[in-house]
Amino acid sequence: LERDLLLLNNLNLIKMGQPLMVSISNKSFIGKLLKKENPSDRLFGSIAAEAIAVINGADIIRTHNVRETKDAVLLAHKLAQKKPRKAYNTS
Repeated sequence: LERDLLLLNNLNLIKMGQPLMVSISNKSFIGKLLKKENPSDRLFGSIAAEAIAVINGADIIRTHNVRETKDAVLLAHKLAQKKPRKAYNTS
């Protein structure tokens, strides 16, 4: 759990000038934090963590929730006053 949080909070430090992909959707650390044993109950936690990951340097998100994650990431960029990367629709 602590390792996952440390990585997500420090993505910019591990990029090394290369595009960085993360896969957070429904992971067990989200379940532990939110006390949600069933992965299907982790939607909101997954989306929040994915938006934070992009703000912290992730370039690509592998997710089960493409439409919801795209909306959250675009909003997070606006709120963080960062220019969003071009979003590609993969669904």
